[in-house]
Amino acid sequence: MTMEYARKQEEEIVVKLNKLIALAETLNIQTRSRLDPLVNIRNAANNFRRQVYYLLEKYKIFFQVMSTYDNESALIDYWLFSIGANTIVASILKESVHLILDRNLKTFREGMNSNFTTYVLDFYSHLFYYKELLSGDHEEQLDKTIVNFENYFKKVYMIENNGITKYDEVRDILSTNNGAVASLEIRNEDIIRKGFFRMVMNTLHKYTILVEIAYLKNNSIAVFKVNSNELPTTIGSPRQFLQRLVQGEYQLLHLGKALLFAVIRQYDLQIIKELPNGAELKTKTSNGVELKLTSVDPIEWDTYWRLYFQKLYNSNSIKNVRSRNDMDKTIRKASASSLNFIEKYEKLNTNPFIDNDADKESIIGLGIELESSKEATPVEDSPENKISRNNSGFSLHKSNPLGNLQERSRAQISSTNPFKEFLMSDNCVRKVSELENLATTLENTVSLTGNRDSNTIKKLVINDLQIKDDTNNGHTKSFRLPNENTTLDRQSELADKPNSEVKDYKGLTNTDNLTTEDTDDYVTKDKTKPFENGATENDIFTQYINKFTDTNSLPIFEESDMKISFWTGTGWESPMTNIRMKLTVIVVQGKRPMILYHNADDMYVSAFALLLTSRCKVGKATAQDIQINFPKSSLCHGSVKGSSVINIRIALADRLLLILQNCILENPAELAHNDSPHIGDYSKIADKSDQIPASQQSLILLSNMKSKLHTLKSDRWYPTSIGRLMITTEILENRQILRFDYIDSSNNQTNIITDNWKLQRLGNTGIALIQSNNGILFEFVNKNVTNEVWKLLERYSISPSN
Repeated sequence: MTMEYARKQEEEIVVKLNKLIALAETLNIQTRSRLDPLVNIRNAANNFRRQVYYLLEKYKIFFQVMSTYDNESALIDYWLFSIGANTIVASILKESVHLILDRNLKTFREGMNSNFTTYVLDFYSHLFYYKELLSGDHEEQLDKTIVNFENYFKKVYMIENNGITKYDEVRDILSTNNGAVASLEIRNEDIIRKGFFRMVMNTLHKYTILVEIAYLKNNSIAVFKVNSNELPTTIGSPRQFLQRLVQGEYQLLHLGKALLFAVIRQYDLQIIKELPNGAELKTKTSNGVELKLTSVDPIEWDTYWRLYFQKLYNSNSIKNVRSRNDMDKTIRKASASSLNFIEKYEKLNTNPFIDNDADKESIIGLGIELESSKEATPVEDSPENKISRNNSGFSLHKSNPLGNLQERSRAQISSTNPFKEFLMSDNCVRKVSELENLATTLENTVSLTGNRDSNTIKKLVINDLQIKDDTNNGHTKSFRLPNENTTLDRQSELADKPNSEVKDYKGLTNTDNLTTEDTDDYVTKDKTKPFENGATENDIFTQYINKFTDTNSLPIFEESDMKISFWTGTGWESPMTNIRMKLTVIVVQGKRPMILYHNADDMYVSAFALLLTSRCKVGKATAQDIQINFPKSSLCHGSVKGSSVINIRIALADRLLLILQNCILENPAELAHNDSPHIGDYSKIADKSDQIPASQQSLILLSNMKSKLHTLKSDRWYPTSIGRLMITTEILENRQILRFDYIDSSNNQTNIITDNWKLQRLGNTGIALIQSNNGILFEFVNKNVTNEVWKLLERYSISPSN
C-alpha cells in the first residue's frame, strides 16, 4: 500500500474520532447533585472525551512524521509504541464499553446515537489492519490490547444482559383487548426453574420470538421476552461476538428481557394440543387468545416442563396431581407409644425365665387380661336398643332396613368427607385426652348394662318434643332438649368428628347459631324422613337437600372447574381432595338460597354449605376471583376451619358474581339455569332499589384498591397519603348512594358518603369528590384502572360528571 492510501485511511479515522467526541458531548451537563442517576455515565463520557483528545494529539505527530517514513510498518510501529498511542487506544476502547452497555442509558447503542457504536467498532476493526503491519513483541502487545477489549466487552454485556428486566409493556392476556397493566417485580428467590422457549401467538406476537419462562413458587409462570432474540449459549466467543456486531447484527445490543404478560396463574390457560417439545394453549376467558410454546431444549421439556404444564393447565390431570409438600404432610413420625412398644418387645424377647430357644420361637405375644375387658355373655336385644362397641366409644344402631336416603347418609359418616384429609394434615384432629373426656361424659349420661330392660337405655330413645306457639296461627316449632333427650346417634357422630367441628356435644345443631328469622324457614313437621350423620329433623342442610331433590328442580348455578380456598387469618388454604368436586347454588321455594361445595356425583356428600342470607357480602377480587364474606350463622353444614371468607377462582366469575348478588338480594329467580348474563346486567340490581330493603342493598363495587389521596386547599390539590380504597353502595332515604372508605398506611380511615358530593373525573388517573370548597381526589395507578373504576361509579351513581 502507498503512503497516500494510508494517509486517507487515518484521516477517516480522525473524522470518526471527532464525531465520537461530539456524540459524547451530549452528556457534558454540569450537575451538583450527588444523587444524579447518570453521574457514573457522565464521568465515563468525560474520561472518554479526554482520551480521544489525547489520541488526536498523537495523530498530529503521526501526520507530521509521516513524510519521513517510506515504510508504513515502521510508521505504525513508531506511532503506537514510540509515542505511546497504544495505551491511549486501550483506554478509549475500555471507556466506550461503559457508554455502549450502560443499563440506564441506551441512546449510545439504540436510536439516534447508535452511530456511536458504529464508530467504535470501526476503530476496533482498524486495529487488525495495524496488527498485520506489525511483527514480534509489538504485534503481541497490540493483539493483547484487542483481546482485552473483546473479553471486557463480552463480560460487561453478559452482566448487563442478565441483569435488565423491564416491566413497562406488560399485557393482560386474559382480557378482551389485552390492555397494558401494572406488574410487581419478580425476584430471583421466587423462581424455581427457568427455561427458553420459542413462542408464537395469534394476536399480539404473530411471529416467532424467543421467550424465557420462569416457574414460580406460587404455581404460576412468568413469560419474559428475550430482547436480543438470541440464546446466551449461541452468542459465541468474545471475538465472534464482536465480529457479528461489526457486520451489523445490532439486535444483539437490545439488552435484557421484558415481561410480556401479567403472571399467568394456575387454571388461567388450558392445553388444547401437546407438541413434540411443547404445547399449544388457549385462555379460559373465551377471548380467543392462543399461544404455541416450543422448548429449545428437548431434554428439559421431557424432564421438567412437561410435568409443570400438565400440572398447571391440563384440566384432566389437575385434580389428581399432589405436590411433594402435600405428600409430606401425610408422613408422620413414629409416636411415643410405638417406640415404647418396640422397647418393651425387646425386653420380652430376651426373657431370662425362658431358656429353650425353641420355646422362645413359639411365643408370639403375651395375653394380658383386664377386668374391664372380660367378654360378657351375649344377650338377645331388640333392634331398637342394640348396642355395638368399638375402640373409640359406642353408638346405637337401628337394625331396621335403610332406605336409599339412609344409605347415602351412612356413606357420608364414613371417611368420604373431602375436607377430612385437609383437616388432619393441619393438626386439627382432637387430642386423645379430649376423646377420653367426651367418653367419660357419655358414660355419666348413659349407663351400659347387659339388661335389655334397663331404664337408662330406654331414656336414650329419640324424644323430640313438639311445642306450639301461643299465637293464633298454630305454627309448630321443633326443639331438642340438651340433656337426657339427646340421641346416642348424635353423640356417636360427635365422637367421630374433628374437634374443630364439635361445638356442643349435648346435641344442639347449627340452628342454634341462626337468627329467629332464618330458623323459622327451616322448621318442618315431617318426622318420617331420615337425615344423614344421624341428625334429626333440625338438620337444616339435610332438610334443604331433601326438599330440593323432591321438587326435581335445577340448580341456579353449577361448575366443577374452579378452586376453593379459605382465609385463615394469615394466608389462603385450599382443601386437598382426590375426588371430583362441584360448586352448586340451589334454592327451595320460600327459603334462602344455598351454595354448597360437594362431591360431583352426590350432593349429600358436601364439604360445606352456606345459606346466602342478607348478612353475606360478595365481591370480585380479581378477574377470576369471587370472595364471599359470611357470618358464622350462615354455615349450615361442614367446616371451613373457623374462616369467614371464602375465595372462589373460576373462569365464569362475572356470571357467578351476578347470581350471588341476586341471591343475597332475594332475587335468585331472575337467572335461569343456563343464562349467560353480561357484565352490564349488574345494573339490574341497582334498578330495583325501591323493591329491596335497605339492609340488603350494600354491594361491594371496589375492594382493597391502591390509591393516593389528595385534598383540595386554595384551589390546589395536595397529596396526603397512599393507602387502600373500598367503594360500596348504600341506601339513604330510599336513594342509592356511594360510600368511599379509605385507609392509609398508618391505619387512618377516611369515610365519605356521596350524598351531597359531586363526582368528577380529573386527568387520566384521578377521580374527585367535590363539595363547595372542599374536595378529595383519589389517584389510581394507571389510566386503565381509573377507567374501570369510573365505569363502576357511572353505573351505580346517580349523576357523575366528567
